[in-house]
Amino acid sequence: MAETPLRPSSHVLGDVGQTAAALVFKKWGWTADLINSDYGEDLDCNIFVNKRRTAFCFKCQVKSSHADSEYVRRLKSGDISVTIRVSLAKLWLISYYPVLLIIYLDDTEEIFWKNATQYLRENLSQLAKDTLTIRVGTEQQLSLSQSNIEKSIQDFYAQMLRLSSPSIQSSIVPVIMPGYKILEPMKFYDSLDIEWISEKLNLCIELRRMLPEHLPTWTTALRSMDLKSFPCWMVMMSGADIESFDNKIIEFIRYAATENNFMLSDNQWLSFICKPIRILDKEINKLSNSYFNQEVTGWWSYCYLNDIKSDYSYAFDLPKRCLLPRPYHAGLFRSN
Repeated sequence: MAETPLRPSSHVLGDVGQTAAALVFKKWGWTADLINSDYGEDLDCNIFVNKRRTAFCFKCQVKSSHADSEYVRRLKSGDISVTIRVSLAKLWLISYYPVLLIIYLDDTEEIFWKNATQYLRENLSQLAKDTLTIRVGTEQQLSLSQSNIEKSIQDFYAQMLRLSSPSIQSSIVPVIMPGYKILEPMKFYDSLDIEWISEKLNLCIELRRMLPEHLPTWTTALRSMDLKSFPCWMVMMSGADIESFDNKIIEFIRYAATENNFMLSDNQWLSFICKPIRILDKEINKLSNSYFNQEVTGWWSYCYLNDIKSDYSYAFDLPKRCLLPRPYHAGLFRSN
């Protein structure tokens, strides 16, 4: 009789730790997919901001601890000591994505984290041996660290793009709906209180123009007095906090829609088309010298109907019936 295979408790505990960590990320609205191949990372994650995917991704190695754990030890101070191979640490250092070290404690079901990539960059001297130790503080609870992890990941990509003073930028085109009519250029700047926006929202606003050939094809529905370029608001903020910037864009749109008189009729409303958010160098106000376009979100659209709502699928998405082939009717070609 064939021997029944047994599943060791270490495998069970490892799966529990990975699932518990992934669940925390998913509660934030992010994705966290299990990596089946075992080459040093267990989770493949993407950051979402206000339900929209960003270009920020990272991976995690999850270490699950039990009383007799060989690689994870609880120190007298309460902190956690984790031992990893130097060969693996070197691979993390040359990766084009950051790696987080996640610790799951079986006895308390607590989860802690540390940016392993950042730690290794700051402690290169530990790479001289076969193994190294990373100390994780118990104040770094995963469930309470969403904003800290976002900043940590964003800082990694800002460094990778060699941005000494990162800033965030997007452009907004207000459109009168349902006629898809872009506002007249003179109304763009005169209708805003620039000082209030700078003081309250910490945003810098400039009046710019966008060339139609640089816009996606669905913007051909827009109507403007000037066919050569479209007027827009360019919105900028220092730093690399994408979620904060996106929330401030929503506040700016709410202000622009409610504090100004655009002489709309009863059956009209305002829609605001937003270009992809980009990270660039504040000092030189241009993209870094790299192969990346530095866009971290896609195109989006908001409307104001008593409140700010996403209206991209309503205003600009193709109707589903246009994507289906029309049925062939032989009778259409029959002569009388």
